Amino acid sequence: MENEILKAIEEDVKEQADLVIGQINDEIDSLHNEEIKSFKEGLAKEQETYLEKELNDLRVLSITQASRAKLKTKHDLLELRQKLVGEMLEEVEAKLKDFSNTDEYKAYLLKNIKTIKENDGYFLVRKEEEEILREVLKELKRNDEIKEGHFALGGVKYIAESAYVEYDFSLDTRFAEASEWFMNNSGFTI
Repeated sequence: MENEILKAIEEDVKEQADLVIGQINDEIDSLHNEEIKSFKEGLAKEQETYLEKELNDLRVLSITQASRAKLKTKHDLLELRQKLVGEMLEEVEAKLKDFSNTDEYKAYLLKNIKTIKENDGYFLVRKEEEEILREVLKELKRNDEIKEGHFALGGVKYIAESAYVEYDFSLDTRFAEASEWFMNNSGFTI
């Protein structure tokens, strides 16, 4: 009987031990599952943050590339505009140089000099155009002094110092004014 009691106690202790071991194993499994769950959640958040950062980097890269492309296009258009305007102005300048050797040029001088009210000043003119100015002044019966002026394209200036007046009929000034007007009003912008 003693053996049976010992055996019953031993079985009871074994059952109790198995029960405690089962509870410990359940707790270990539970802690293990919670840790894995926590790790997975952390990993998911880290992955989401990484993906969001990569997406933002791609957005920034896309915007930067679009901005660079837009800037390059604008730069290319500005260069083309500058080239076209430069060519056009060179062509106009060449035509003005040719104009100063025509009969219309003499008519231009005649028309403009007629507008001068003063008669106590002097004219500035390019050396090569002095003769044509003398002809115009002779037609208008004017005896104004003629001095050499430095104009690239031609024309004349009349200076009446006593009246503090200057008339500028130089083709250089007219060309500069027309060029400025074109730049400001042509709508040839980018």
